[in-house]
Amino acid sequence: MKKVLCRIAWAILLLFAAVEHTSADSKKDYKEFADATRKRIWAMDMPQFKKHDCPAKYKTESAIILANYRDVEMVRSAKFSWGTLMRQGQSFKLRKLYCNDLHRVLIYINDDVALKRFSEFDYRTTTTGYSNNGWREKGKVVLGVRIVKPDGTIKEISTDDYVSATEGKKDKQERQKLAVPGLEVGDAIDVFVYESDEFAEHNYDPFFFKFKEDYPVLWNRLHCDIDKDFTVLYRSLNGAPKVTESTDKEGNYVLDAEMLNQEKCTPSLWYDETLQTPGILLAAICKVEGEQRPDCAKKKGITANPDPKLIQRDVWRLIGIRYPVYKYGDFPELKKLAKQAKKDIPDETKRADYIYDLVYFYHLKYWFNYYRDTRVALQYYTLLKDAGIPAVFGITTDDNEADVDKLTYWLHTRWFVKLRNSEKYYFGYGPVSVVPGEIPSEFQGKKAILSIDEKKPFEDGKYQTITLPVSKASDNRDVADIRVTLNGTEVTIDRTESQSGALKELWQTDLCTPDNLFDSYKQRMKEDKDLATTLGKRATRSREASLKEVRKQQIDDFKKEIKYYQGEDAKELLSYKIVTIGNSPDSAAFVYNMRYTLDGLVKKAGSNIVLSVGKLIGDVQKIEGNDRKRDADINRMCARQTEWNIAVDLPAGYKVSAEGLQKLNTNVQNAAGAFMATAKSEGGKLLLHVVKRYDHKNEPVANWQALLDIVDACYAYTARQVVLKK
Repeated sequence: MKKVLCRIAWAILLLFAAVEHTSADSKKDYKEFADATRKRIWAMDMPQFKKHDCPAKYKTESAIILANYRDVEMVRSAKFSWGTLMRQGQSFKLRKLYCNDLHRVLIYINDDVALKRFSEFDYRTTTTGYSNNGWREKGKVVLGVRIVKPDGTIKEISTDDYVSATEGKKDKQERQKLAVPGLEVGDAIDVFVYESDEFAEHNYDPFFFKFKEDYPVLWNRLHCDIDKDFTVLYRSLNGAPKVTESTDKEGNYVLDAEMLNQEKCTPSLWYDETLQTPGILLAAICKVEGEQRPDCAKKKGITANPDPKLIQRDVWRLIGIRYPVYKYGDFPELKKLAKQAKKDIPDETKRADYIYDLVYFYHLKYWFNYYRDTRVALQYYTLLKDAGIPAVFGITTDDNEADVDKLTYWLHTRWFVKLRNSEKYYFGYGPVSVVPGEIPSEFQGKKAILSIDEKKPFEDGKYQTITLPVSKASDNRDVADIRVTLNGTEVTIDRTESQSGALKELWQTDLCTPDNLFDSYKQRMKEDKDLATTLGKRATRSREASLKEVRKQQIDDFKKEIKYYQGEDAKELLSYKIVTIGNSPDSAAFVYNMRYTLDGLVKKAGSNIVLSVGKLIGDVQKIEGNDRKRDADINRMCARQTEWNIAVDLPAGYKVSAEGLQKLNTNVQNAAGAFMATAKSEGGKLLLHVVKRYDHKNEPVANWQALLDIVDACYAYTARQVVLKK
């Protein structure tokens, strides 16, 4: 027995030694890799990176990108692997994908704003993880920085200036931080990021190569080398430059594109890059085990601007393949409940709403941290049929992707269900909990395709193209009811936020715990247990621990909300609570309340009190500098209306003059929306009603000044003060 224990002890010691040795080797390997990468990239012969002067016409810009170069290499290998044979039982070969992505930029620094932006870098040096099918994935990231002085002197930043740090679980994630020493206005900074990734039996996500940046770009070039075993699909969007296709001597694919003198810049506000930026969306697809390969990718080669209908057909085929697997998923009992609903709920729309809530509730009940929109959409579609409700299946894309009529990658679609007999759309959407039939903001106004063939509901059926409805400002309201009490120079604020429509997306997921969501469904779903009891044996320890951690995190999230709203931390958070979740027709708004104290809003002026009443509407948006210039249309989350109902309890013996009240009134209304404020004093209170409204989700650039007028009026209001006279 002693010998056995001794052997075990030695084995443990050897294991720890191996781990320490591996860790040391890993750091050594990374340093050697990083040093070799920097040496190789700095040695590249690229004339565009040798021109360091800023043209006179751009001297008023904060910065100018003199050269912007992107180089992507994708290689595929297939080697014998016992692991593949053991796991899949069908192939001796393990297919690995290597992707090397270089992005190098030469930037001329014109002012202190740009200097601050490019003086600090923070990045992860290594990445590790596992794919959906369990294969290990890993990557390395290298940063290189050089300063070019006005006299042409080039200084490479030494690795001694890089500061290493760790983060994540057990501090296993390596990071490096760099504060660039010696960088000044008038210098050029030559910086690159090189990422080298390795995947197994897993395709790489598509690329979107941009040809428009935050600053004017004099030279912008893309170069791709892609293994001949891939199928390459790419689409040029929004006026992207022409792509030149060729092959190297091994038959691998080479793609090049170049754009010169791009003077227009990407706005920092209300802008959709996929819809507005010149760019190339590229997908490189190869055969891997465990992943469906679409028909459009079975033939090797390059396809420019593929027919979207072919990609759409692959999507419908994918839906048809997943349908038998997902239609009930892990919840076969839902079929019985849906059939019972057909008897119990005669109104078709109310029945559909009930079943939607039922599906969401079951996912929350058993998988509270695992919610997939594709799975939910298919389950919901199935249960509607069981409940006798005619419905059609639909596909669309979100605001971050090109419209479905410009589809390039079949996995970029999102799925939903529409009732045949009404204009109600149901999205399998998480983690936001919505009223059944509410369309999330990212899908509103997007093109969509419905499969209207009853006999062929998915592949090779009849289809109809539609545009999804867009909500109005009155549908998306954030109403803040604020009660203010003065305590010397401190104020106590009791604020209740009521957010409806798309504005629930702002804070619902951050402030609500799974318990809150679960409890909001309990009565409707006739559930008499709490979430912890319901999880019971089904819950793993990690889920239980996660649930406890979320509950502890909630108080910090409320503090973050206060800081976001006020622009500063509360002196003290007195109380907080979720009032309603906002996921039922009779309680459609997400409502929460907080009580907290703040300093800095009250000053004494002799016997009078000066109250910075304008700051009670929060730390509102200010647009300044180059952001006030606009040459692109405006794309926002949604049309919206924000209202403030503010009641300030006047201290005994104090009042507000008529002149003081008049200064708190304002009225700006135009084609883009409005900002209005009215004030009155009654019942010992100062009462303000303030409204800011944006009328449209999308606005033409011609209305930019109208938008500025609204934003400026709102920001100016935050400086308003009122004198409370004794």
